[in-house]
Parts: sequence; structure tokens; C-alpha cells
Amino acid sequence: MNNQQFIFPLSGNARARQVAQYLGVHISTVWRYAHRPDFPQPQTLTDGVTVFDAAEVREWNAQRLAHQPDDVDKKGVRLAKIRAEKRLERERLTGGDHA
Repeated sequence: MNNQQFIFPLSGNARARQVAQYLGVHISTVWRYAHRPDFPQPQTLTDGVTVFDAAEVREWNAQRLAHQPDDVDKKGVRLAKIRAEKRLERERLTGGDHA
């Protein structure tokens, strides 16, 4: 397993695998989300290279977390929310440096 800390980019492009890791979901869930009108739409750069706008993904996730009830019973939802909040706090403290 890779021991490097994952930091999602503040802007620019992000591959589906990065988006999945940032959101704490499986990559297939990212592609399901891509069919939703409220989720950032992927852009094809070349054959086999499709990306999402990282800033749009961050905004979508912030909106999702803001509207998520605190008493959700679904397994793992609370943990995903906690992880996302910790990630945002870590990025805030480090100035979002993702070099």
C-alpha cells in the first residue's frame, strides 16, 4: 500500500480514480455520479484520458456534505463525512499545498 498522503488538487484536472479516493467511494460510483445532472461532468482529453474539474468536484462535495443530515443511518456515511471534514481541515491548516 502506498504510504504517501493523498491530497486532492484544489484546481485543475482530476482523474476518476482521484475523485473516487477524494469522495471515499468506489470508482464505479464516480461514473454513476457522472450521470447525475448535479455532478461535475467529465471531459475527455484524449482516448482513454477523461478528467473532472477538481474545483467543481470540491464544490459538489461541499454542497453534498452541507445538505447531509447528521443522523443518517447508512453504513459508512458518517465515516465518509468525518474523513471529508478531516481532509478539509488538514488542507486548511496546510494551506492546501499539494506539491
